[in-house]
Amino acid sequence: MMIRTLNRRKLLALVLSISLLLTGCWDRIEINDIAIVLAIAVDKEKDGNIRVSLEIPLASQLGGTQGGGGGTGGSGRADYIDSEIAPTFVQAYAQLQDRMSRRLKFGHYRVLIIGEEMARSGIEDVFDIVARRPENRLSSYMIVAKGTAESLMKSQPKLERFSGEAIREMVKQGEIVPTNVKNTAMSLSHYGSDAVLPYMGVKKLKEKDSKGTEEIELLGYAQFLEDRMVDVMARESAMGLSWLKNNIRPITVVVNLNKPENLIFTVIRSNAKIEPIVEQDGRLRFDIRIDARLRLNENKSKEDLTNRLVMEKVKKHAADNIRLQVMDTIRLIQKSGADSAELGLKLFRKDPITWKKLEPNWRELLKEAEFDVKVKADISEFGLISENIVRGG
Repeated sequence: MMIRTLNRRKLLALVLSISLLLTGCWDRIEINDIAIVLAIAVDKEKDGNIRVSLEIPLASQLGGTQGGGGGTGGSGRADYIDSEIAPTFVQAYAQLQDRMSRRLKFGHYRVLIIGEEMARSGIEDVFDIVARRPENRLSSYMIVAKGTAESLMKSQPKLERFSGEAIREMVKQGEIVPTNVKNTAMSLSHYGSDAVLPYMGVKKLKEKDSKGTEEIELLGYAQFLEDRMVDVMARESAMGLSWLKNNIRPITVVVNLNKPENLIFTVIRSNAKIEPIVEQDGRLRFDIRIDARLRLNENKSKEDLTNRLVMEKVKKHAADNIRLQVMDTIRLIQKSGADSAELGLKLFRKDPITWKKLEPNWRELLKEAEFDVKVKADISEFGLISENIVRGG
C-alpha cells in the first residue's frame, strides 16, 4: 500500500513539473494585428535614395461584391498601397512600419517589382535584404516594370482585385520564362550566365462610358549584364530564348505558305541540345539542335494536310520559323554580350578547364561566336478534324 501511494505521488509530481513547461502562446500575433504584404515595388530616386512601395489587402473591402474587379468599384480599392523613401531598404521598411497600426508580415508576398531605373543601376543590393530575413520567399516572382515599379503596382486590372496577383498569374501562365528570386540570384552568381526578367508595363484601354481602364501588359524580357539591365528583348524576339532554355510554354508558331492565309500551331513539347565547341584556333562555335512537336490549332489555308508533299512543306516552313526566332535571340545576345541563354554555363559544365581560360574574355568571344542552328518540326496532332467541316462533301 505504501509503495502504491509513493508511485502516485511521483506520477503527480511528474505531471505538475511538465505543466510548468506549458507556457501557452506567449508570442502569438492576432490576425487583426498584422498587415500581410502581397507585393513589393522598389524604385530608385534621382537623388540616389530608394523608394519602397508595399501592397496590402484591406480586409474590410474583401467581403461581398464591389462591382468590377481589381477593387475599383463600390467603395474603392481592395488594397492599400504606401511607399517610403530612404537610403536603404531596411530604413524604408522601418519608416513604413512607424506609421502603420499593424505589424508588416512579408511571408506571403507574391511578386517583387523592380523599377527600370533601379534595374539599370544594379539590383545586387535587393538580394541582400530579400535573402537575409527568413520570412521572405525566394519563390516569389521577380519582374522589371517599364517606368516606375510603383506606377505598375498602382494599376487596377479588372480580372483580379490586386495588381500583385494579376502580375503573378501572368508570369505563371503566360508565354514567357517564369523567373523567381531564387532563379534570378542563381543566374547572377553562376559561371557564364546572365539573368533575364519579365518586362511589364501598363496599357490604358478606352471605354465608351468611362475614362478608360488599365491593364498590365507583358512587353518582353529585361536583359541583364551581371546585375545591371542593359537591353529589352521585344516579346516576339524573345520567343527564341524559350527554345534555347528548354522552357517552352503554350506558344504559337505561324506558317505562311507564300500566301496571305496562315496555319497556326501550338507547341506541345520541345527539346534543345546545345553543344559548345572550341576550335583549335580558339574560335567558339555552338551547335544547336531543336526538336519540336506541334499541334495544329487553325488552318486558314485551303491546303490538304493529308497530302505528304504538302505536309513536308508545312514542316519545313515551321522549322524555318522557329530557327528565325532563335537567331533573333542570338543576335540580341551577341549585341550586348549578355549570356541570357547560359551558353557559358554549358561550356563550364562540359570543360571547366577550357572555361577558366576563356572566362576573362567571354563577353567578346560570345559576340564573335558562330552558331549552327538546325530545327526539326513534327506535326503530331490536327485536332478533331483534318480540314474545315464546311469544305468537301
